[in-house]
Amino acid sequence: PTAEARAFRNRCAASSSGLSTDTEGGAFDGRASITIDLACGSVDLATSEGGDADWTLDARYRNDPPDVPATGSSLDVRAPDGRGSQRQEWRLVVPAEDIATVTLTANAGAVTLDLSGASVERLDADINAVDLRIDASGAGIERLDVSMNAGRARISLPRGPLEGSLSANAGALELCVPADVGLRLRVEEQLTFGHNLDDRGLSQDGDDWSRDGTSGGLIELDIDGNAASLTLDPEGGC
Repeated sequence: PTAEARAFRNRCAASSSGLSTDTEGGAFDGRASITIDLACGSVDLATSEGGDADWTLDARYRNDPPDVPATGSSLDVRAPDGRGSQRQEWRLVVPAEDIATVTLTANAGAVTLDLSGASVERLDADINAVDLRIDASGAGIERLDVSMNAGRARISLPRGPLEGSLSANAGALELCVPADVGLRLRVEEQLTFGHNLDDRGLSQDGDDWSRDGTSGGLIELDIDGNAASLTLDPEGGC
């Protein structure tokens, strides 16, 4: 690892004991963009339904609290640029109907995004050394882009339509999709990237893997990996 990476690893505290706490909250004027920037720790994003217009953030942290700039149409939750031992643990609840876009950047940690009831225009995730779980099985997403280095991403997708990309370097991608949804996956084949698409009954034409659906929904993804794997509908789910 680089000197910068070693320095970050030394600052990243594994223990959750002795953390300070803080609560933030507010309301949106309508649909909003959510940005999450985590360095060392965990994020749990959930949705609220039933007309609740307020968002809430429960934060636990070591040393400095997160930066939380917010407006009527945006919410940013960012790890501080502090020195010394750092850790952030966030529980963020956002009204489902207000989520327009989600942008996630995370380094060293665990992230869960439960988007139940939301209609998301775009979700972008760029993660390093992170265990990421996205549950969009009860949501709608127009576009999804995930780039991962040295981690694990478990993604449950809705019925579509959906398009996007998945990229993994030294990691594992696990993808769960409804059985009646059509799939069009363009997979860049290389020796260090394995998958089970043939075992799942998809048809191959060059780099394209596909199956027809019966629901009318279609999921289209460009997928590539290096020293990585893709598992479609793993045993036990995502």
